Amino acid sequence: MKSKRRISIITLLMTAVLLLSSTLTVWAADTDDYTDTANNYYFSGEDKIVEGGVFFSGFGAGKDLKVQNCKSDDSIAMAGLNLTVADSKIGGSVYLAGNGIKVNGSDVKGNVIAAGNSISVDSDTVCNGVLATGREVTFDGEAKALTASAQTVVVNGTIEGDAEISAEKVEIGDGAVVTGNLKIEAKTEPIIPAGAKIGELEFEKTVEDQDNKDSEKKDDESTYTIGQRFAKAVKSTIYWSVAMAVIGLLLFAFGRKHLEQSASMVRERTGAMFGSGAIALITVPIVSVICMITVIGIPTAMITATMYVLLICVSVTFAGASLGPVFLKKMPALLASVLGIVILEVLKKIPYVGILIKLAAVLYTMGYFIQYIYMGRTKKQKRENVVETAETLPELIEEHK
Repeated sequence: MKSKRRISIITLLMTAVLLLSSTLTVWAADTDDYTDTANNYYFSGEDKIVEGGVFFSGFGAGKDLKVQNCKSDDSIAMAGLNLTVADSKIGGSVYLAGNGIKVNGSDVKGNVIAAGNSISVDSDTVCNGVLATGREVTFDGEAKALTASAQTVVVNGTIEGDAEISAEKVEIGDGAVVTGNLKIEAKTEPIIPAGAKIGELEFEKTVEDQDNKDSEKKDDESTYTIGQRFAKAVKSTIYWSVAMAVIGLLLFAFGRKHLEQSASMVRERTGAMFGSGAIALITVPIVSVICMITVIGIPTAMITATMYVLLICVSVTFAGASLGPVFLKKMPALLASVLGIVILEVLKKIPYVGILIKLAAVLYTMGYFIQYIYMGRTKKQKRENVVETAETLPELIEEHK
């Protein structure tokens, strides 16, 4: 089914957003709410409720986020644990990546695009289309199209067009309406209740024969010509460049301060930055294993290991986004960041050179964060020393007299 390709793209982009959510929250923690001159609204927090806001577009990252009774002229994008858009009017699309996702009583002019564990669109929600992937997807609203992939998909809403569903289990409710074609790929054919109104049902039974599929795939790739391999490499480069560019936009939106600071730091503290990155790259796995030996150290080890892997995953994107404006000074900062990412993604595909690019990006990213933490603590210690000196100065003067 063509929906598989669409779902794979959604999964890639939205999972990347989800992996970055914890980092974005830390970066935006010092500015819990911020509206730029273009009326774009940025927000973050552990338990953040945006009530009655009016803005052009919204970007949020955190743990529990809720947008309620708001009006957005353009789109909203959020990443976190539990995400809710309720009783709001959205002029563009809604992009959500998290564990529990709910869209309730909202009017969305664009699409609802979501990736998560549990995704729910209630009966009072109207949107252009729904594209969702997760463990459980429930649709009770109104839309012109539905594309869903999950273990369980429940449809009891109205679709003024086609619906494509790929799932282990599909449930069609008595109130479901699909005016176009309902294409379903599942293990068993769903039962269509008497009250449901379906234009035309196309069912394809899922056949699991992964070993044969993998064998056929290997045989096909082994017969590729040089031209076919080159075309595949170009396609892969474009695919990942677009995906990483989206992540770069999020980095620019939520962590622009860190992008600018890292670019400045690499000029002023080049040796310290790359040296710290090399030490971290080698020692962090060792320290994590040692911490896991003791029960009390397991949480620390897990958090450290997660951040370690996350930094490696986003290192090329972070390096490209931060260094792009440095080398492309005549371009707008945002465009330069995105172009910097694309350039590094292309260079990554070059044999041998790509390995050096990846390694340099990892050292650059890890080194920045190590130095950022170190310098932050150093400044704090200096402030404490100044305060302590100021407090003891009168006593020293008195003793001198």
